[in-house]
Amino acid sequence: MRYFVCAMGGVQLGMPAGFTERIITASGAARGETESRISLADLFGRKDQDTPHGIVLKSAGIDGEKMILLAPKIEKDIEIEDRDIHGLPDCFSGVYNLMKGVCFNGPDLIFIMDPEKIAKLRLPREKAGTP
Repeated sequence: MRYFVCAMGGVQLGMPAGFTERIITASGAARGETESRISLADLFGRKDQDTPHGIVLKSAGIDGEKMILLAPKIEKDIEIEDRDIHGLPDCFSGVYNLMKGVCFNGPDLIFIMDPEKIAKLRLPREKAGTP
């Protein structure tokens, strides 16, 4: 499967392209009226991290709204086989509960996000068009 990979500080994150409707700029995400937006920077406690891209998830958010995941710059897209994704030990908690697993890609360690878990988040989130 193809994955879009971005870096959050020293952590690389992969989002399955098959669950992605489209990639937009964060400024494009601000123009919508019916989308829910969740920032990866907020989830990882890195409010100073720039999030120039929006990943529109195919799976519907709460109440059928579109879910936009505000993300750091998407640096690459790569192919990762399912057999190369390893589950995380139970000791990983917090934001890592939103991960499907981890992939070792050469020297890189990529945490694979689970878009279905992200789409079900019931965190306070930004509504487009509100300050």
